Amino acid sequence: MKIKSLKRTISLIAMTMMITLGVQTKLPLAEESGVMLTMKNGKKEVIQSAGIASPSMYSQNKKSITFTYNYNFIWNTSSNATDTVFEVEPDLAPYVDHIEVVKNMGHGTTPNGSFVVLENSPGVYTFKTEDALQTHACSYTHTAQMSIILKCPVDMLPRDKYVYSLKLVDPKQKNQYILKSRVQGIIEKNPTEYSTLDYGVFKSMLGFQVGRPLESDSALRLRYAVSYRKASLKYTNYEFHFDPCLVEYIDYVEFYHASKHKLVSRINMPGSGKISIPGRSVYPIISLFNAYPIDFKVYLKAGYTVGDLPCGAYKITALSTYSLSKGDAIHKNSVCTLGFNTHPYNC
Repeated sequence: MKIKSLKRTISLIAMTMMITLGVQTKLPLAEESGVMLTMKNGKKEVIQSAGIASPSMYSQNKKSITFTYNYNFIWNTSSNATDTVFEVEPDLAPYVDHIEVVKNMGHGTTPNGSFVVLENSPGVYTFKTEDALQTHACSYTHTAQMSIILKCPVDMLPRDKYVYSLKLVDPKQKNQYILKSRVQGIIEKNPTEYSTLDYGVFKSMLGFQVGRPLESDSALRLRYAVSYRKASLKYTNYEFHFDPCLVEYIDYVEFYHASKHKLVSRINMPGSGKISIPGRSVYPIISLFNAYPIDFKVYLKAGYTVGDLPCGAYKITALSTYSLSKGDAIHKNSVCTLGFNTHPYNC
C-alpha cells in the first residue's frame, strides 16, 4: 500500500510539473489577442508581414514627421474591408494636431494627394484602409505613407522618444484587432542618420510576428521582411541594432530561417547592442520582389518582463549590408526602425 501511495504521489508531482512547465512556456510569448484575417474559405491567411518601412522624414520646421509602412498580403483583402486605427501614446497625444494620409499608394512610394484625419478620441485616428493602401491580391509588398503633424517642433517635446502605432481592425468582427497587422514606429528628437547605397533592396519592413508584447511577456517576437530587386546573398549581411537603454535587459536573441522556419543562430547580447548575421544563414535563394520574413526572438534576462522595463520608448533597428571591396555599405531601402514600450502605456 505504501508503495502504491508513493507511486501516486510521484505521478501527481510529475503531472504538476508538466502542467507548470506547459504554462511557463506559454507565458513568455502571450502577445496581444486578436483575430486572423483569412480569405473566404477561412483556410488561407491574408497578411504575412507588416511593419515600418524606412527612417522617418522630419520637415524643416520639425512639426511634421512622415513615415512609410508596408504590408505583404498573401491574399486579396478587398473582400474583407478593414479600418486602420492610428494611435499615439498618451504622453504625445496633446502635442498632435492631426495626421495626413497619402491616398492609395499601392506599390509606389510617390505621394498621390493626401487627406486629413482628425482624432476621434484622445490620441486615436481612424480611416478606411483602402483609402491609403491597395489591398488586392499580389505577391509584391504594398506601401502606405502618412505624416504626424505636431503643434510644436519635435525638439520642444518633453521626452526624447515617443511611440506611435497602427493596426487594422475588422468591422464585421466588432472592430477586433487583426493579427499580424500591428505596425509601430518611433519619434525621436535626435534620430539616427544612415548613409546608404541605392542598390539591391526593393522594399523591407520591421514589425511583430503576430502582435505587440504584453507586460507579462519575457520576450519579443519580431519579423524583418526584405524583398530584393537585385543582390547577392554571398555578400549580404543583416544587422540588428538595439536601443542602448534596452541592451542591459536582454539575455540573447534567436534567429530563424525565412522559409524553413528553423532556428539557425542564438547570439548572446553584446555590450554594443549590435548583432550581425550572414544573409545566407536566414534568407532563401533570392526570388526578386518577394518579401521573405526573417523571424527573431529577443529574450529578456531571467526574472524580467516587458512590464519591468523602465518607463519610456525603446527602438530596434534592422538593416541589410552589402560587402564591397571598400567595406560594407547599407542598402538604401533596408533600414527599418521599430518602436515599443510597456503595454498598455502606463508610465
